[in-house]
Amino acid sequence: MLKVENLTVRFGGLVAINKLSFEVKQGSIHGLIGPNGAGKTTVFNSIFKIVPYDGTINFKGNDIRKYPTHTLPAMGITRTFQNLSIFSSMTVKENILVGLHAKTSSLLLKDLIGLYVDTEKELQYISKSLGVTLLLPTYAAFLPFGTLKMVELARALISGPELLLLDEPGAGLNLTEKEKLKGLIKEVKNKGITVLIVEHDMGIIMDVSDHITVMNFGEKIAEGSADEISHNQKVIEAYLGEEIYA
Repeated sequence: MLKVENLTVRFGGLVAINKLSFEVKQGSIHGLIGPNGAGKTTVFNSIFKIVPYDGTINFKGNDIRKYPTHTLPAMGITRTFQNLSIFSSMTVKENILVGLHAKTSSLLLKDLIGLYVDTEKELQYISKSLGVTLLLPTYAAFLPFGTLKMVELARALISGPELLLLDEPGAGLNLTEKEKLKGLIKEVKNKGITVLIVEHDMGIIMDVSDHITVMNFGEKIAEGSADEISHNQKVIEAYLGEEIYA
């Protein structure tokens, strides 16, 4: 579904990503891991063309370089962010509905009537799945961090993506919230959505990933299943000489 070939990103004289290649298969959960500064979020930013890059990134056979960033959600790619990107002065409902911007247009009749019934049903379904239904009228500014993570995930899901990019979804969550997150990610996969996830919590990555790519200093150092990665000597050395999963 997503094929990255020889991706290279430079910031001045610094090479942040060096000839990185990997492929995310349709219907899978693909983990992208590595120590701080490995270049993981830069990969996401390259996909969304927030940073310039060399190499190619293909989505379903299409070179995404040819398409404006704002059209990617309509193509079927959505994402969450390492640092929350939430509108604090908007309600939970309004924040979630922002995710529909690429698939809706403003028409006078629609504006007068309100949301389409199908959109309202989808909103209710997603908000219930993520446990935020009762919070739909609440302003985001009054909600805790963990809840806002669910709101951001709901916003990414409501457009019906084919590929979902999750950037550190477990950051700042407690153990209970992380367990819930793992279940949600697996449920997303079961609904036919392919997932590419960047995450520092190895408990999450090892439990949900079908395949894992490991980066260090902007380069791929290993790739394989959770079991293969957890016993790979290069990966162990990259994580300060300790096995990352028992």
